Amino acid sequence: MNQPEIHAIIFDLDGTLINSEAVAFRAWQEALAEYGHEFQHKDQELIVGVQIEQAIHNVRDQFQLPDSYETVSKNLAARWEVLSVDGFPLLPGVQELLDLLDERGVIWGIATNSDHPYAKRYLEMVELYDRAHAVVGSDEVACGKPAPDVFLECARRLGVSAENCLAVEDTVLGHHAAATAGMRVIAIPNEWMSPADFDRAVAVFDSLHDLRDQLDSFLSPST
Repeated sequence: MNQPEIHAIIFDLDGTLINSEAVAFRAWQEALAEYGHEFQHKDQELIVGVQIEQAIHNVRDQFQLPDSYETVSKNLAARWEVLSVDGFPLLPGVQELLDLLDERGVIWGIATNSDHPYAKRYLEMVELYDRAHAVVGSDEVACGKPAPDVFLECARRLGVSAENCLAVEDTVLGHHAAATAGMRVIAIPNEWMSPADFDRAVAVFDSLHDLRDQLDSFLSPST
């Protein structure tokens, strides 16, 4: 079966390009400690890969917090602001992969479940915002992941059909969103995800270094 050529790559942001997941975990730990609860690694499934609004609802319900959504959101935001003031480091292999994409003439964009101002802020801090050919946040589409909207909108802005895009994701929900959009998906699971759960991915790698090493095999048409 002939595979469409890949003309663009669309990346998730948090946990795929920038190492923000540890800060999110710490912020939730501090927020829940006020209520006498311990936010553990197993609880990451409540927040990873979903929009922040849904994450807050998930955590409130799971821990039966007495405060309103607005109060929990405000407390979390205050902690996040302190912990993220210096931004986030790029994950291993990002610069090398993006440099190779430039060499190959492959355009790339970002489709994130975070909102656009958040993405812009932290991408500018690592000098990637102006370098990306398109950045789409969940506040710019009707539905966030696992709906395919952010991926489809990113492809539209890149001027590329979804079937000609390769998506790179670290979460199960995100990889379902990209696959539903009609894209081939590379999964690079974060530490809270099981590689076995990425059933719609064409490949599962340990890092972006692995994708860089095998990039040409995805860019070349195959049968």
